[in-house]
Amino acid sequence: MKPKVLFTASRASHIIRFHRPYLQYFHQHGYEIHTISQGAAFLPEIDHSFDLPFIKKTWSPTNLQTLKRLISTIRAERYNTIICNATLAGLLTRIAVKYSGIPAARVIYISHGYLFSDNHSISSWCKRQFEKVASDAVDKLLVMNWEDFKIAQKYRLAKSIDQIPGMGLCTELFPQLSPVALLEERRKYGYSITDFILLSVGEFSRRKNQIQLLKAMTLLSDLPQLKVLLVGDGALLEDCRRFVDDANLSETVLFAKEQDNLNRIYRFSDALISTSRSEGLPFNIMEALYCGLPILATRVKGHCDLLQDRLNALLFEPDSPEELAQTIRRLYFDRTLYQRLQEHTSLHQKYQIDQVLPIVVEQYGIPVSPVAKIPSMEASI
Repeated sequence: MKPKVLFTASRASHIIRFHRPYLQYFHQHGYEIHTISQGAAFLPEIDHSFDLPFIKKTWSPTNLQTLKRLISTIRAERYNTIICNATLAGLLTRIAVKYSGIPAARVIYISHGYLFSDNHSISSWCKRQFEKVASDAVDKLLVMNWEDFKIAQKYRLAKSIDQIPGMGLCTELFPQLSPVALLEERRKYGYSITDFILLSVGEFSRRKNQIQLLKAMTLLSDLPQLKVLLVGDGALLEDCRRFVDDANLSETVLFAKEQDNLNRIYRFSDALISTSRSEGLPFNIMEALYCGLPILATRVKGHCDLLQDRLNALLFEPDSPEELAQTIRRLYFDRTLYQRLQEHTSLHQKYQIDQVLPIVVEQYGIPVSPVAKIPSMEASI
């Protein structure tokens, strides 16, 4: 009988985007692969994908039903390894393991960024308590930035804790494009060669905080060639759309749906902007660095692990549209600054899949062997 591995995440897109090289690795080593997420993950290497709802409200009755389904599935399937991800799905999966009565041989929890800090706020204290409750179900906790590593150690949030350099960027997905192709891509989105395009990539949520960028844009109406392209989906998307309509920003701000491969968009944009309140080790920053984009980002954990202020990025405080507007204006007008940032945009090899995958699979407890690396999707050239 094949050994079984289960991957869980709140959304199928998370599994597809971050974990496909690892699914392929398990498949090559003879595992039966199951996934649980909201929305089924249809990939050839997945043997069964369970579609369960995850509602991002802690006490939602739907989440209690999902927890019951998780418990029954774990009891029925008797997995050898369970790899759970992110905050909500990670918490429910760990609680399900505790109450299943049939714990997996190995449970790995990958935190993609704690939504709390090491402070005395009531919010942080409550969120840490949830992590503590679920901690004894975890054989290995993997975190992605230095601050989260210190928090996990201080509060003993697992039996064993390690820091990993993210999930690894598949660089084959981001080939160079010709100047002609880049101009054509701009035209597809209605942009001219003289437009200055700020790109924002991520789920529309309170944590990603896109509203800060939109508020800043209301202070930059004297820059008609400044454009914003927001890529993603999420609970606050419609709120952001309404804000754009109410603020008369529809000529400046464009929304684009979530996409499998963003290479063309990264390549024709002028800078990446991230207004997140907290991060793990963000893929959008790594992708932008690899594609040579100067970056504007909040001064928060995750960002500060990848970026250096005034070297490859300009950092600003969360929830200050005025400071962000000043930062954007500075980059827009100071060509020398822009070129200096661009010259230092590169992604260290330690964050690329060749080097990350052996580190992570060793933490998973399966053999590390020289298998052929297959990108998670075909490159969009």
